[in-house]
Amino acid sequence: MAFSLKFRKHLQARMIISSSMLLIAALVLCANVIAISDETCSAEDMIKGNLQKLAIANNHMALNLYKKLSADSTENLVFSPLSISLAFGMLFYGARGNSSKELSTVLGYKKAELKEALVHDTFNLLLNKLLRKESKEGYILQTANSILADRSLTLLPDFKREVAKLYKTFVFEEDFEKNATEVVRKVNSWVTDNTYGKINNLLNKLNPAANIVILNAMYFKGGWLVRFPEKNTRQGLFYNNGLLSEAKNVPMMHVRTRFRYAEMDGYNVLELPYRTRNITMLLLLPNELDGLPALEQSLTLEELFDAQISLFLTKVDVYLPRFKLEYSKELSEEMQGLGARSIFRSRSVDFSGMTPSKDVYVDEVIHKAMIEVNEMGSEATAVTGVATFRMSYIRDDIPEFRADHPFMLLLMANSRMYFFMARVTAL
Repeated sequence: MAFSLKFRKHLQARMIISSSMLLIAALVLCANVIAISDETCSAEDMIKGNLQKLAIANNHMALNLYKKLSADSTENLVFSPLSISLAFGMLFYGARGNSSKELSTVLGYKKAELKEALVHDTFNLLLNKLLRKESKEGYILQTANSILADRSLTLLPDFKREVAKLYKTFVFEEDFEKNATEVVRKVNSWVTDNTYGKINNLLNKLNPAANIVILNAMYFKGGWLVRFPEKNTRQGLFYNNGLLSEAKNVPMMHVRTRFRYAEMDGYNVLELPYRTRNITMLLLLPNELDGLPALEQSLTLEELFDAQISLFLTKVDVYLPRFKLEYSKELSEEMQGLGARSIFRSRSVDFSGMTPSKDVYVDEVIHKAMIEVNEMGSEATAVTGVATFRMSYIRDDIPEFRADHPFMLLLMANSRMYFFMARVTAL
């Protein structure tokens, strides 16, 4: 019996920096996972090393995908690399042969020298250490995984057991043909429940060819360490697409305080911290109004790392527009362009680690995201936030970081893992 594995990936991410920052990602895929490791990372240094390698892998994929999405396009962009990594990590677990090799390269495991046997255990560590439902630091960062499979598709018992354990995944089996409406209802209900009610009706209908739906939902809510006072917000020009002729008045937030900041070759970098010490937003602002495309295509992971270690604590005049972005994209072409080709072809795919069925392949990767940024954040003094940073040097002048033209941003955990990336080109 032939199966068209519909790898549907609906990612909605919502990032609100109001009295809190809210980020949501929901991901739907049709594909799976199996490849358990019997190695364990017991030593603290090994754990940290593997988590760092996983971050490198995630960021490698993130930047490559960002370049694909931003090339030959001027539209706003937002997506969640970590949500994508988790979903494709589960898919990688079921891949074998050339399909496994391709995914290892595309997902950055090969680049990071993260052994296949450790990938899934390290994702499990990440889920246990970084992602949590409640936090004393005043933020919530959680992810949830689920798999809905058609009863006509035989899933290997080891696959179901180990994916449930390693990725904290719930596996449900339904009759897709007879109960398509119920499957859609369950998908949407699950997503709504796991995104605090912020994402509804993620899946409109079930593709007749689908026999597996893989879901990943991500939710982040946290407050700025130093908020933007609402009384400072004024109308200001934002140069859409970096053009003087497309300037538009938008609400421009403003705060002057100490942040970590750096001036690089052709662009400036600003780090905005949240109340929790391990989550920050990194803003990259080109010097030229129309400088974002050149920055995007020349940027490397090494340069991003250099920018991060170049940051120093200083008083900065920050002007940042209040904005809300929405983005939707079917990603199968981009993922194939990055090298994951066989999983989209029924004749060459190998998901034998998931199912004995032969014709199981990825059909679509649908990604949806939303981000909203405004003034409010968690109330905290600047002194509290900056006490953990060392001043590199003191400058007499106060630099200005005026984001009045296209810029990009990264939401990071532990200064390493990119779990959201975006660019603002037009408001």
